[in-house]
Amino acid sequence: MGVHQQRGVLYSCMTPTGVYFQVHLLNYITVSWTAPLNPTGVTGYVVQYTAGGVDRTEVIGDPTVTTITLQDPNLAAGDLGNVLVASLMGEDVDPANIVLAVAPPPAGATIQQTSDTSYTISWGNPGNVDGYVISYDQGPVSIELPVDRTSEQILDLTPNVDYVFNLYSQRNGIRTQAQLSVLPPVIPPPDDTGITIDELGEDFINFIWDHDSTQGIISYVVTLFASDGTTTVVKAQPLVPMTSMTHRFNGLTPGTQYVIDVDIITSSNPTPSDFDRKPQFTRPKPPTNVIFYQLSDSAQLFRWQPPLPPNNFFIDYLVLAENANTGVVLENVLPQGASSNAIRGLQSGANYNLGVFTNIEPITSVLADFTVVPLVGTAGDVTIGAVTARELVVLWMSQGIDAQSFVVHLFSEDGTQEYSQTFSAGTSSAIFEKLTPDTLYTAVVEAITTAGGSTTVGSDSATTNTLPDSTSVIVDSTTSTSAALSWTAVTAVTGYIISYISQDRSDTGTFVSTGPGTIATVPGLQPQTTYTFSVVGTDGTDVVNVGTADGTTDILTDVNVDSVSTTSATLSWTPIPGSFFYRVFYTGPDGVEQSANPVTATTDTIIGLTPGTLYTFRVEATDGGGQRVLGNVPATTDALQTEVQVDSVTQNTAAISWTSVPGSVLYRIFYTGPDGVEQQATSTNPATTLTGLTPASQYAIRVQSISSTGQQLDVGTTTATTDLLSQVTLDSITSYTATLSYTAIPGAFSYTITYSDGTTTNTAQSFTTSAVIPNLNPGTVYQFLVRSSSINGQRDVGSVSGTTDALQTEVRVDSVTENTAVISWTPVPGSVIYQIFYTGPDGVERSVSSIDPTTTLTGLTAGTQYAIRVRSTSNTGQQLEVGTTTATTDLQTNVNVDSVSTTSATLSWTPVPGSFFYRVFYTGPDGVEQQGNPVTAPTDTITGLTPGTLYNFRVEATDGGGQRILGSVPATTEPLQTEVRVDSVTENTAVISWTSVPGSVIYQIFYTGTDGIQRVVSTTDPTTTLTGLTPGSHYDIRVQTTSSTGQQSDVGTTTTTTGMSMGMVRRM
Repeated sequence: MGVHQQRGVLYSCMTPTGVYFQVHLLNYITVSWTAPLNPTGVTGYVVQYTAGGVDRTEVIGDPTVTTITLQDPNLAAGDLGNVLVASLMGEDVDPANIVLAVAPPPAGATIQQTSDTSYTISWGNPGNVDGYVISYDQGPVSIELPVDRTSEQILDLTPNVDYVFNLYSQRNGIRTQAQLSVLPPVIPPPDDTGITIDELGEDFINFIWDHDSTQGIISYVVTLFASDGTTTVVKAQPLVPMTSMTHRFNGLTPGTQYVIDVDIITSSNPTPSDFDRKPQFTRPKPPTNVIFYQLSDSAQLFRWQPPLPPNNFFIDYLVLAENANTGVVLENVLPQGASSNAIRGLQSGANYNLGVFTNIEPITSVLADFTVVPLVGTAGDVTIGAVTARELVVLWMSQGIDAQSFVVHLFSEDGTQEYSQTFSAGTSSAIFEKLTPDTLYTAVVEAITTAGGSTTVGSDSATTNTLPDSTSVIVDSTTSTSAALSWTAVTAVTGYIISYISQDRSDTGTFVSTGPGTIATVPGLQPQTTYTFSVVGTDGTDVVNVGTADGTTDILTDVNVDSVSTTSATLSWTPIPGSFFYRVFYTGPDGVEQSANPVTATTDTIIGLTPGTLYTFRVEATDGGGQRVLGNVPATTDALQTEVQVDSVTQNTAAISWTSVPGSVLYRIFYTGPDGVEQQATSTNPATTLTGLTPASQYAIRVQSISSTGQQLDVGTTTATTDLLSQVTLDSITSYTATLSYTAIPGAFSYTITYSDGTTTNTAQSFTTSAVIPNLNPGTVYQFLVRSSSINGQRDVGSVSGTTDALQTEVRVDSVTENTAVISWTPVPGSVIYQIFYTGPDGVERSVSSIDPTTTLTGLTAGTQYAIRVRSTSNTGQQLEVGTTTATTDLQTNVNVDSVSTTSATLSWTPVPGSFFYRVFYTGPDGVEQQGNPVTAPTDTITGLTPGTLYNFRVEATDGGGQRILGSVPATTEPLQTEVRVDSVTENTAVISWTSVPGSVIYQIFYTGTDGIQRVVSTTDPTTTLTGLTPGSHYDIRVQTTSSTGQQSDVGTTTTTTGMSMGMVRRM
């Protein structure tokens, strides 16, 4: 509400008082108020409130109007905010004069003392309240009461203490106080001599009492007052005392409280004094149009209408069921607004006295007549299906019932709400809307028969759920036909029941989620439809509300598989307006989801799939709102036409191959022999050879491919039988032929012999178990492989290798000059041409041809060595190496011995142009060749030779082409003039010396006496003394020298005779 200022003056309008509001059925609201005490300047009123989140303001331009009733569909949401009323002066509203409307106070509230320690407060339900509050000043004490209570007795008060009592109605936490009317206290007469109600009706009260003749009572005065205890209804009437007194007041109003007053006049006191005073209600009128529905053996339901006016006051309703056998009474107390009630918990097979009464505690109406609608259905004929916070679906079956129509009733448990709908005979469901959340309802289906009667088909009960909030139940996502929900967990439940009702009421149903999990996907929904979803928990017997939520399914989309191949699938789908792009997700047998690249078109081809494999494809569209699933579709790629084949077998191996699988990174080969043990091999290529197999055994073979993503595919299976133990024997071989024999293979009709020299491979055919292979090359290694052929295919019999006999050929150098070389060779039979290849120091191979076994090579370089090779070619093209040789052309060079000494020789030779250096090689009698140091001049002196020794000298020149021999020459060193001397002798010694030999490192002296035994001593000097000789003996002596190179030479010989001893002289 706004505050308007005019001319700088803020108007302070008068404030309305007594502002109340009340909400009725069918979304009506009534607001009432009392005009201000000083209405001067008030031109009207403004009413404002919020319902269902929508603000509403009503302006009343007439200041005399103090009530307004509005119909507002937003009230159906049940979310009514504060109701405000303000006085209006012109167009202005003073904020200080805005009044908050409250619910109306309890109606007709009274209070009456019922004993020294108790009071009873009674009132009527004003409607549109949440409950009541009674407070009194002892403590203080505050009592909260539900909306269906209309009386309360306050007990255990302190006698002779004054109390102040307050009664309030309450709505949304705001209280409205009632004005309490005080009724006369109920004081029991002394000594229990008071009056007793003997009989009671709607229009009379009959009461009795006992007369005490000892009290001197000469008269009783009976008066009937209204409930205030002061207004006379029936004037005082004197009664003559009798032993048993009785009196009746007739013509009274039903359901009305009166006060019966009895006074006494005694002989000692003519002034009336109190005898007894008792408040008493007449019976209220009973309910009308009572109908009794038989629901089951243990439950019945009454439906009624209020008593007819006028004078139809009562406090509440009482529904009773008394077991006629046990006297056990079941009773339900219901508020004035109730019009139905179900009595449950009846004992099957027992007789009950049943009834519904109006009630003014403790007075009830008489039993109302009622019409019985018998039960003809069976359990399950009527069920409540989907239930939300404000909707409920009733389903029924009526086979065997002669019904022309059905009336479906829905009753709230407190009896204050009743809904009825009539349907034709072919109908089997009904939807009730705008119900109260979190309220127990009972549905009763009544069949109207063709004869005009009615029967009960059955009944069921369910509690509506709570209103939607943001946490209890959440619609996480939707597709065109499903909704994924999650909700707050409820302890001790074993499952959940999900109800759903579409906004257009065209689709309803329930879905059971077993187990304590708090997520579920509801299937089978209609596309592009708004639903209310309701979740309740259940332990198998009872249910508890969890909450409700609204959600809208997606538009209906299709995902189609247009085509598949062995490794791809092409999909198309419904276009979604506003989508940025689409993406395909797919999952194979490994359970791993993969995604393709985003596309803007409504089709895509997924490649790289595994042949013969089932995939699940999901298409998602992405727009400004995020991702949405368009659909899922399965598809199986075409099976790859694969096979596994056995290419060949031996005794211990099997060569197999198979169809290559696109995308495969590895193949696994499983093979099982007669022992039943499966073995495995791997290969990255579509072929392999299994080794280590058992001869003559059958193997089951299976090949499996593995892709880079780990997907596996069976390529195929086959069997292979290894060869038996067969062999190939090389019986004989010549230079040109080989004779083979081999094991006979059962069933073989031919044999193929493959033979190769490593360069050329040929085959021969045989129909026996032996073969002669012709036209081989002499001196060549051949590999022979024999393979048999039968109706079962080919198999390897075995292999053998052999070398043809070498042809006894040679190549000869017949003569050379400085520029030519005449060569010849052994003729080769069958040769039609010979090729002669020759290579000199330059490394370049040249060739000439000849049809004869001789030729002359010309244009050679003098003094040069040539490598020569001869090859023959037959008329079949077979080639044979005839042989090789070397030839050195002549060079007119001389090697001369210029001089010799005992230990040296000086040589000179023809200089060779282009030589880098020369070297002299020489060999003595020991045959060991030695060499001098390289020299660049054409002369050299070789020293350290042995005197008197013949040496062969060879001179080689080294140039860019290598080494070449310039010539050889022999020479003998001068003999050394040596002698061996006997310098002196004794009986036992001989001193000898000899010519010193240059280069000697040791001398050996050999001496032999008359005993013929040769003895030896050594020395490094050219002299020594022989000791231990025999006196008077002849000795032959020889001296030998050894040089540092190990060469030995004799220095010379001599003889000597030792001297005689004295004994020998005397003997002479």
